[in-house]
Amino acid sequence: YEASLQNGRRSTNMVGVGGLGTLTVACDSQFPANEIFTPGRVFPVRLRHSNALGTDDRAMDILGVAIKLADVDEGGPLDLPFFSGEGLIYCNGAALDDLVEGPLSGDVKKYKAYLCKNSSYYRNLINMMRRGPTSYDQVHYYGQMTYKYIGLDGIRRHCRYRIIPANDRPESGLLDDEDQQCPWNGAPRPGDTRSPNYLKQEFASRLEKEPIEYRLQIQIRNYEASGDMEVYNPSCPWDQTKYPWMNLAYITLTQPLHPSVAERTRYDFMNQPASLHIEDEAESVFDYRSIAHIRQSATSGSFAGRKRFYEIANSNYTAPTTIDGVEAVSDSCYSITVKGVKLAGCPVGVTASCVIIGDKKRTYPIDLTPVIGSGCGGETIGTSCDIGDAIAVKISYLSSDNSACYIEKLTVEKDVKIFEFPCNQWIQGDATVKTGRPTFAQQDNPQLRASRTVELHKWRGVLQWKTQTNQPSTVNVDQIDQLPIQLQLSEKQQRLMADPVKAGIDCLMLRSFIGVNRTADKLTDYQQLLRVKINGGPVVANAWQEDREFGRQFLQGVSPSVVKCVGPLGLPDKFPVTDATVCGSLGRGVTLQQEIQAGRVYIVDYGLLDGIPTQAKTFTAPAMGLFLVTAAGEFTPIAIQLTQTPGVNAPIFTPQDNSTDWLYAKTFLKNADTQYHQVVSRLLLTHFVIEPVAVSMYRNLAACHPVFKLLEPCLRYVVSVCQLTRDHLISKAGPLTQLLSVGGDGIDQLLKNAYKEFDFRNLVFPVSLSQRGVVDAHTLPNYYYRDDGLLLWHAIMSFVEEVISVCYSCDDDVRRDEELQAFIQELHDVGLPFDPQNGEKNHGVQSFIGGQKELVAIVTAVMFSATCQQAAFNNSQVDYVGFCPNAPMSMRRQPPTEKGRSDMKTLLCALPDIDAAATQAAVSFTLSQIGKDEACLGQYPDDYFGDQKCNQAIVKFQFRLTEIEKQIKERNRIVEVPYTCLMPSKIPQSLAM
Repeated sequence: YEASLQNGRRSTNMVGVGGLGTLTVACDSQFPANEIFTPGRVFPVRLRHSNALGTDDRAMDILGVAIKLADVDEGGPLDLPFFSGEGLIYCNGAALDDLVEGPLSGDVKKYKAYLCKNSSYYRNLINMMRRGPTSYDQVHYYGQMTYKYIGLDGIRRHCRYRIIPANDRPESGLLDDEDQQCPWNGAPRPGDTRSPNYLKQEFASRLEKEPIEYRLQIQIRNYEASGDMEVYNPSCPWDQTKYPWMNLAYITLTQPLHPSVAERTRYDFMNQPASLHIEDEAESVFDYRSIAHIRQSATSGSFAGRKRFYEIANSNYTAPTTIDGVEAVSDSCYSITVKGVKLAGCPVGVTASCVIIGDKKRTYPIDLTPVIGSGCGGETIGTSCDIGDAIAVKISYLSSDNSACYIEKLTVEKDVKIFEFPCNQWIQGDATVKTGRPTFAQQDNPQLRASRTVELHKWRGVLQWKTQTNQPSTVNVDQIDQLPIQLQLSEKQQRLMADPVKAGIDCLMLRSFIGVNRTADKLTDYQQLLRVKINGGPVVANAWQEDREFGRQFLQGVSPSVVKCVGPLGLPDKFPVTDATVCGSLGRGVTLQQEIQAGRVYIVDYGLLDGIPTQAKTFTAPAMGLFLVTAAGEFTPIAIQLTQTPGVNAPIFTPQDNSTDWLYAKTFLKNADTQYHQVVSRLLLTHFVIEPVAVSMYRNLAACHPVFKLLEPCLRYVVSVCQLTRDHLISKAGPLTQLLSVGGDGIDQLLKNAYKEFDFRNLVFPVSLSQRGVVDAHTLPNYYYRDDGLLLWHAIMSFVEEVISVCYSCDDDVRRDEELQAFIQELHDVGLPFDPQNGEKNHGVQSFIGGQKELVAIVTAVMFSATCQQAAFNNSQVDYVGFCPNAPMSMRRQPPTEKGRSDMKTLLCALPDIDAAATQAAVSFTLSQIGKDEACLGQYPDDYFGDQKCNQAIVKFQFRLTEIEKQIKERNRIVEVPYTCLMPSKIPQSLAM
């Protein structure tokens, strides 16, 4: 302690080397969750390696490592020390006193005598000592001390920790026979020409080039209130067969700590939360637990000495700190103003700070707790040296309840200069926001690149992939509260998705219809379900049986993307419609083939439903429908077949059949369309194939990346929505599972069938239209989904083009963007994988983006799918799917196999009963809701991009959307049924349902 006061150095473990990175709590272990060790949680971490007794790396010595779960000099949520070897060479304060008085005084005879008193000490010394290891990270380090472990279940346990290499390579540096005979002779061996600092040099040099990884493991055993005190003995390891080591967390270091930072960082042996603290106070120096408290006293004195050393060296001393391992010093004043603060819930134990990163240096942390913790925002003053122009701010927000805060904007002012940093995000832990236009990594200085690396590693720990057979990959969490709060829907939206039936029942006043398990007496009974809350009932209630209304819905309803032009090759053999079949629907003297050649015949084909299992007592049909554009421009059905295999038992129904047969066939076609709409159009194409895009984006693109800035507002809640969908909507007891004919295993199989055929390139809207042959407005009029969609597509594409052209000067910039290429590569390899052996084709995802044009197409496709397509498939569900006979989610009778056998009673018995119809209405209502405070397409916070040219692109985009809105309103004034799904004011900016 006295030496420490004089020279400012540690009394043991004097010289070391450190690194900075992240610690990610394991998601794949069996340990009980704790307030710190919650699966998937990520912390910044400082780690320091050192030699316990000397400074020469060539000498035989005990090696140590310490970790701090924060990027600060002192404090943080948790510190843990470790040494090589499973057991110590002392067991209590008395033994430690003997060790200090004798062996550590330098007297070899006393050292030998001490070890001879207890053979386990000799054995432990051999196990602790290392000579000449290849690297610090190829040694196993043990905590030796016994700690509390109180899980979230409230149960108290004992635990011990260790750190081992992530690569499972065997330990290096173990003593050979010669050293084991005299472990007190630690001098370097003659002829060893390595540098005395070779371990420190190797570690720092390698960390400059690549990450270094470890595993933090834990042993856990039941708490013994009055049991065997040997559980606390630090010289006696626990039996690994009884108490196996479990993976607790993964540590990845990404950059070295500056030597002065590593030196002044305090690793406090007693810095743990109450639930993980060192075990109870020792009763005497003979108590095993006395070791921890003696260690604490020694290290406290050592740190005080080092701190006093800095004070003497600098009379203007302020405890210096670093962020991301870069040294910072202090001097002058900065004013920081925080605006638009929101706190999640009622946070407890809030600490908030920021570090201003300049183009020269960076500040030490400036306390923001008063202005953020109050939830009000405001101004504070911090001191620092001249850091140059402020280019970024790293914000830290921690709370003991692991909550988050939202910050709209930070403003930094020094002298006459003002620097603004748009934030507009929830912060849980750390976040770095920068001023100026979005950049890719190669455009940033080393300090910002270091921050990007740490940020992305954090996200890779939080969002881990879960691969699925024949389906898009998902995020590997069990429930939504394991996701970062930035990605979670509001509590209100979560409640709606968790129980959409209840929400819809309450809003539509359907309570009296629930539990009414009877067949409707007449079709008008279904209209009563929605008449209370929707004036006159749904828009389709009075006309749904008419052919012109039936056809219109395939162009303007909730499933407008299935229609295909028959084309010059004619109808498929499985649908043998002839002139004789549809002669009553064709004009005089016109053949079916002539209408096909003129481009006026269209088909819908639900072959994906063939062979899909259905729920007990429910049915669907892999139906096909044929439509004709009449001379009046109406889109009308002319033939329906309810199987994929023609034959005697597969009649082709037409409008010339009796009215009940024809209505029955149309109802089965709409039932098939509803299965496809709910499972393929909505869940797969606007949810599940977009989720891996979002996951790859968060894992590979820093928040200041231009593509992240473009995509994030559209993808913010996709992961959350998809998780809630799996947990609730299509779970075993979920409403869609219960309502749809293909509920349960059928949903899973239909998703797999559709994914096999999925092509990412079809998300490009003009390509999809072209492949379906529906581009020509002359041959296919009144296709407002196409018309409005194309206007929106080109508006989004123009916006994306402008931003991309500002941020990338040429195609080569795109090709050398490491984060971007990692994003698309991971999406190709992991997010949307394909298995040729399972019959899957390449899903059209590139593994490399070659230039601006390709990048614009990908970004536009994702933005359009997550916003416009979602709105088209979702917004009008209550109008079309909410009215059960118009789009029944299930049928209670098998499809007809012959004509002339059905009547109205047959149809009513086939349709869902009143209870199911009311439930269908409730779910459709809830799913089609848009939140009152929901941002619409094109709405961005002020100065969103932090760049004048990019922000001007937003203004142009918003103007285009305003013009599109006017154009749609003008058209809707003169049409019979207005099409409003793709009005920009009705398109949410982010998928949220």
